[in-house]
Amino acid sequence: DWKRKEQMKQYADEKRKATQHKLKIGDQVLVKQQKLDKLSTPYNPQPYTVIKQHGPMITAKTEDNELTRDN
Repeated sequence: DWKRKEQMKQYADEKRKATQHKLKIGDQVLVKQQKLDKLSTPYNPQPYTVIKQHGPMITAKTEDNELTRDN
């Protein structure tokens, strides 16, 4: 069962062209924001700094906000 599931994961990752992220602690990242109107930007202009990483889960922080995301 485990071997078959691993084969299915490999196939799905290959079809979706999945790649590992290259983020490290201390990197600055932009976070997508909800588009309110046609003039609003797709990303929050204030950069977040990566503070924690656990596998695909990343925690980033600004001065007043902290965000955790799983890739």
